[in-house]
Amino acid sequence: MAQFKKEEVRQAILDSARSEFSLYGFRGANLRQIAERADQKPGNIYNYFKNKDELFRAVVAETLDAIETGMMFIRGWSPTAAKPEYSLEDERRTLMAIVDFVHQNRENVRLIVFKGQGSSLENLRDELISESQRVFARIIGEVVRFSAGKYSYVPSEFFFGTLNRYFLDSILEMLRLDKSHDEMQGQTEEMLLFYYNGLLALMKREG
Repeated sequence: MAQFKKEEVRQAILDSARSEFSLYGFRGANLRQIAERADQKPGNIYNYFKNKDELFRAVVAETLDAIETGMMFIRGWSPTAAKPEYSLEDERRTLMAIVDFVHQNRENVRLIVFKGQGSSLENLRDELISESQRVFARIIGEVVRFSAGKYSYVPSEFFFGTLNRYFLDSILEMLRLDKSHDEMQGQTEEMLLFYYNGLLALMKREG
């Protein structure tokens, strides 16, 4: 019974914190207000979370875990001699999975991206872009290596960073504008076709 009560209180604090962060952002959120909304004394929050940042991360923990799982998949992807291409369908699956994820985690993604300034997550977007640009530069380098002369040029990490920022910021802008899932998929498909065909042309460039 005591354990049930403890989990019940923790969830009440999390629910209250979500409302507070949604209204005022991380910087403007007030722990006293969170406690009052959860019908708790302010000091009781510290029995569950050591500070406001830990509370913020707990509110969006499920989404953070899913992001790390997705990044692990991307880090592990690699072309092989048997499957040397990074095909349009591979790229489509990756981008549409991101669209699906953002759509399914709209509330938490909004909190992290639009309300997280001042928290330990405020630079998460840039950190993901920085890592993904290195990963995709490696992948395309391997595609070129396995292509038996079909491709000869590997664009710079800066190029991939610019592309990743363009895609991610475009998807986040769709989220900000509250686009439907179908709208997000359709507009991402347009960007995909433009990017993919341009990338293949660039990879055929000499030196």
